[in-house]
Amino acid sequence: MWIGITITMEHINFKEKKQFEVTYLTFLIALGVLGLLFGSLIVFQTIKIASLEKDITEKEGALASLGALSQKKEDAENSKSATSLSKIMNVVEEKIEWSTYLEILSLVPNRVWLTDLKLTKEKIVINGQYSMTKDVVSFLNKLKEKKMFKELGLRSTQRNIEKDKEETLTFVMEGMVK
Repeated sequence: MWIGITITMEHINFKEKKQFEVTYLTFLIALGVLGLLFGSLIVFQTIKIASLEKDITEKEGALASLGALSQKKEDAENSKSATSLSKIMNVVEEKIEWSTYLEILSLVPNRVWLTDLKLTKEKIVINGQYSMTKDVVSFLNKLKEKKMFKELGLRSTQRNIEKDKEETLTFVMEGMVK
């Protein structure tokens, strides 16, 4: 017994020109595809805009913090300049000649280190460190020999010992300017 199946195939002719017919179904399919494309474009642009807004917000925050740091640095520099200027102006207003400072500094022995020197028209205060007492006494005697100051004397000495460090010896001299 033989069972035969026959398949019929219609031949498609691409050369044959037929007029394209627009039906409701093809119109709805085309409209659906266009709607899908347009909706995808809107979603993509919305995501892109949100990402850009986030980047802008982050960059504005970074810019604001840089501006604040720049302002702090500028304020610190201005404060430093103002402090330095005020010190210079105090010296100028007090009209103490630099030669007086230089003369005092030229008398400092090798093992004496000055940490602060305040000189006004009326008073002198010298703070420093030393390694040997005889050097501080020598410095004091040299200053007295110059006769630039009256009532010049050693007001205090102190011995500081810290853990794991060498001891430091400090002194304070005070006197009146002639």
